[in-house]
Amino acid sequence: VFFSILLTILKRKSIGGKMKKLVLLSILLIALSVTLFAEKIKLRVAYEDKEQPPYYMQNTSEIPKTNPGISVEMVMLLKKYIPELEIEFTRMPWKRCTYSLGENQVDAIFNSSYSKERLDIGWYPTTNKQHTGQVDKDRRLTTISYFLYANKNAGIKWDGKLESLTQIIGAPMGYSIVNDLKNKGVKVEEAQDSMTNLMKVAKGRIDAAALQDVTADDILKNNKKEMGNIVKLNPPVVSKEYYLMLSKKFVQDNPALAQKIWDTIKVIREKEFKNLSSKYNKV
Repeated sequence: VFFSILLTILKRKSIGGKMKKLVLLSILLIALSVTLFAEKIKLRVAYEDKEQPPYYMQNTSEIPKTNPGISVEMVMLLKKYIPELEIEFTRMPWKRCTYSLGENQVDAIFNSSYSKERLDIGWYPTTNKQHTGQVDKDRRLTTISYFLYANKNAGIKWDGKLESLTQIIGAPMGYSIVNDLKNKGVKVEEAQDSMTNLMKVAKGRIDAAALQDVTADDILKNNKKEMGNIVKLNPPVVSKEYYLMLSKKFVQDNPALAQKIWDTIKVIREKEFKNLSSKYNKV
């Protein structure tokens, strides 16, 4: 209403040029005040404290000030595209990330592959914008593959069929691959992280581990002496899309904003991912 009155004043011919300038200045100042003092919506985001190069870097509970990882930077960019968002990052063990999302202690987690069981703790982007709808792969953060990493002396013959595995296979605790393996009848031994799994394979405590190649390949490259007896087996066990999950409460309180966040993730991936990948190839 106030803006309508000001515009009406501007249209009057009896108003001099100086007065019109003052009115315009008033409009600009009010608009700026509204923008500056509009209440931001905080998005509390958690991700794993173990590195997953190049998506998140360093084994630490701290948020690296430089080169934090591709996925971290993609989520950071949400502030650029959605100015009303204020983003707060936390790092913690992955199982605690999923627990915290379910308890509404955080509003979002990444990188989270799709798992029907995880619908109990939060939301994925879906094609019909309903909680139990088909997951929308177009609004993913990225795609990552799992491979088997085996001890050379184990004699594993991998044909790409999980049902053919009779050995105990290692996997990171709380990762979706654990249920994937168990559902195919594979015996699984969980360990805290990819490094621990690979050390067990190297020492012959387990024959192989199913791990994300972005993480395992980097570990092997930097530990050739201790892990020179480990081989990466083709084909991949599975390739999965990874998402930014939102808590049920955040979606309930901000339904339109939730969809806008996922829409924006798609835009960021399409516009920024290639440049970010090139950047981290040099890190």
